[in-house]
Formats: sequence, structure tokens, C-alpha cells
Amino acid sequence: MASITLEKVSVSFPVYSSATRSIKNRLIQSATGGQIRSESGSDRISVVQALQDINLQLESGDRIGLVGHNGAGKTTLLRVLGGIYEPNEGRVAVDGSTVPLFDISLGMDPESTGYENIILRGLYLGLSRSQMRGRLDEIADFTELGDFLNLPIRTYSAGMRMRLAFAVSTSVAPDILLIDEGIGAGDAAFLQKASERLKLFTEQVSIIVLSSHSEELIKRMCNKALLMEHGRVVGSGSTQDVLTQYRQRQEGGGSVEISAPLPLEIASKPATPSDPSAWAMETARFLREGRWDAVDVDRLVEEVVSLVDPDPDRDLIEGQLTYLLVQLLIWHWRESERSGLRRETIDQVRHQTELMIREDKNVVDAAEKSLESAYKKARSTAAQRMDIEESQLPAKCPVTLPLLLDRTWFPGQAAADDAVASRRAADA
Repeated sequence: MASITLEKVSVSFPVYSSATRSIKNRLIQSATGGQIRSESGSDRISVVQALQDINLQLESGDRIGLVGHNGAGKTTLLRVLGGIYEPNEGRVAVDGSTVPLFDISLGMDPESTGYENIILRGLYLGLSRSQMRGRLDEIADFTELGDFLNLPIRTYSAGMRMRLAFAVSTSVAPDILLIDEGIGAGDAAFLQKASERLKLFTEQVSIIVLSSHSEELIKRMCNKALLMEHGRVVGSGSTQDVLTQYRQRQEGGGSVEISAPLPLEIASKPATPSDPSAWAMETARFLREGRWDAVDVDRLVEEVVSLVDPDPDRDLIEGQLTYLLVQLLIWHWRESERSGLRRETIDQVRHQTELMIREDKNVVDAAEKSLESAYKKARSTAAQRMDIEESQLPAKCPVTLPLLLDRTWFPGQAAADDAVASRRAADA
């Protein structure tokens, strides 16, 4: 029976050197819902408090809508539920298989064919290779990509990739479904087809958590709702009561109204000017006029953070390394976890990481710098999943980056241990 429990969950993100850039700091503070504070004892670190003291209890049959302004913390909460973000404080317990429909292309390899990526994405969803082969024809037919499925997906357009990712992600209903806003999935005909499939898909799911600015969509899909502001839950209850409370708070605070209902469950965000100068000028005008609904907050934050983060690849590669290290720690410390599926997953993550760093020295440097940080996160996560004390695992990462990515090496086996010894000697 599926369930979700969150107890006093908080998530914060440090932004280094931002306090020294007053214009940028004011932009972040005015455009995001999280609260910004200076780290104690430092004038070079600011902390964006994305979630604060979130308590949540969901059981089978719950369909909950997340309501709030841009940057209120809705997407961060979904990413915590999906296991993408680890909370700084509090406890998260998710019982049941989970599929996030806000990052549906996760785990897909641009150098592999469409057919190969169907299998690969299925492995990330927890299915076996044989189960995915049984669904292969149905998924292929739904995508309408034909012979393109025999080509590497790096040759696909964005719409074609979205079709493939959507078809795989909705090929099997999970226990828990996480949806963030809309999903752009192609032309109008395919949107209608995808909308019908998503409707059937959601009917089979035990728990749905949906974040949307569409009042009509939340009314149609949800029986409960949470109202979020600045990373906190400020209201909860029936969908209608929470939407009414949201409108009242908007009217009292001069905020904008909820956007007009979407015609489909699946929609893409409105386009923003491609010219950076035109976008910056337009965004500045929206901010001066208080038109928060018109601001592309995701892009604004990315642009601002890029000013203080000269290494944009580091977060991405650190996430890859953290996931890989978690799998290897569990493999090493729990012999019962050494399944063929886990081995295939480890191999695929290694392959993906190798592709990311193969020809880019900057990414290699970012990976090497991120290894210890990734291991620290992986150590905590693995200990929690295995229900053991963190102190039982090595305090520092016991392997180098080349060994970590060596697909012939697996810890906990005699041959592998010999390989570790020889490679350590070579590294020394």
C-alpha cells in the first residue's frame, strides 16, 4: 500500500559569493519564493531556504495539488518526493514505486538508439530488461517514430525525444505519480493522444502529487491541496477550500491571479525571447511592474546563479556520481542487494557518466572536484536506505574517479578487491 510521510523537512541551497553582488542578490530575492539569508560568520555565502518544516502524510487514494506562486517551493517538494533532492533536515519516507513526470528523459543516452533508450529508461523505472522487451512494440507504436527508433537519439528533435520519453514513462503505472506543471510532447495531434493516455495512466495510480497553476486542472485531478508560500505550507484541506484561500491571499497581497485553465493536461511553457538582451530588458520591466506571473523564474535564477557559479557542469556531474556511489555502497555492504538489475543500472550510469566527461576536460575537472562531496551525500543516503549507522561506512571516498567508472570493477568480490589494490598502487 503506497504512502508518503514527511516530517519537518527543510531544504536549502548555498549560493557562494552572492552576497558580494548586491544587484544579483536583490534579483534572486525578489524573483524567487524561497527566503535568502547570509550564512553565519561569512559574507560570501548566501543560503536560499527552499523548503521549511514541511509535514505531509499521504495514503493510497490521495490526489493532492500543490498551489502557490512561482518559487513557492512546489517543484523543490516534488524533487524531494522523487528522491532527487535530499533534505537538510527532517525525515522522508516514501513507500511504493515512484515515477516523476517532470524529468521524464532522465536516464536516456544520446548515443544510443531509440529502441535501446526504451530499455534503458525502463531500467531506471525499476523494470527488468525482459519486462521492457515485452512492452517494446507497444511503446514504439505509441511514439509514431518508425525507423527513427533505429537511430541515436542525438539525431532527434526536441519533440521526438519528448515523445519517446513520454511513451516509456507512461508505459507502466507506478504507485506514486509526481507531475510538475505541463509536459510538452509534440504537435497538436500527438498532444491529444498523449492527454488521453495520461488520463488512463493517472486512474491506475495510488497517489498523485500535482503542481500546477491551472485551477481547472487541479480541480479535475485532485481531492486535496496544499497552499505554499516561501517554502512553507500555509494552508491545506479540500481542493476548493485551498483554491479559495489562495485567491483571497492574492487579492489581499496584490498578487496576480491563477493563470487561465489549460485546455489539456499536457502543455508547454510559453516561449521567452531568445535574445538575451531582449529577455533581460523584458524581465526587468516585469519585475518593476510587479508582474510576477510573467517572469520566467527558472531562467532568471539560472542566469543569476551562472554569475557566481563558473562551473555549471558540477551540479549535474555530482548528481550522477552521487547516484552511482549509492548503488555501489549498497552493492558492497548488502550481499542480498547484488541483483542483475542493480548491476545493469550501475553499468548504465557508468556509461552515461563516461559519455559526459569523455571529451570535455572541464567536466572531468568538475567530476574530480565533486567526488568527495558526492560521496558524502551518497554515504548518508546509502546508510539511511540500509538502516545502518553512517559511521559504519568509510568516512572518505575509498576509490578514485577512474576506478569508480571502470565497468569491470565491482566491490565486495575477491577479483574486484585485487583490482582495487592494483589500481590504488598504480594511482600512488
